[in-house]
Amino acid sequence: PLVPLFAGADIVLFNAEGAFGDDSVTDDKCTVRARHRPKSTHCFALRQPASAATALRKLGDSATVVIANVANNHAHDAGDDGFLHSVHLLRSAGLLVTGADTIPSLAVTKRGDTIAVLGFSAWSSPGVNDLSAVQRLVAGAHARYGRVIVTAHMGAEGASAQRVRDSTEHYVG
Repeated sequence: PLVPLFAGADIVLFNAEGAFGDDSVTDDKCTVRARHRPKSTHCFALRQPASAATALRKLGDSATVVIANVANNHAHDAGDDGFLHSVHLLRSAGLLVTGADTIPSLAVTKRGDTIAVLGFSAWSSPGVNDLSAVQRLVAGAHARYGRVIVTAHMGAEGASAQRVRDSTEHYVG
């Protein structure tokens, strides 16, 4: 049902929040957290089957560049090996992946435009709180490629963060 929303799009960019793959990767952040904080009952490990990567690629036609941003708080929910496996599954399905490192992902549109894509989050390295590093990476991508899309995954969570009042919001202070 989402495909018509993206008809004619040159680029589809989405936040791939969670690990992709089967249960063969057993390093799970909730298991690790439970060992270190046994009284914690607030752990969420987001997982989706490997087939989800293929389904997400089908959001666009063969000429559409579909980009998965993996710079987010749930990308490592299956541990570091699970993260690498997720990136592998996404790329194998024909998606461009950004946010896995500091190297711009290059989206070449059907018109021949090259656009550098960078993903950041509060959990990536560098994180969004290291503004000078982010600015340096974005400026470098702009100098080399001209067009840059930057996506940043951040924000407060929990019951007290459900609404933003008519005031300035300060992330992490």
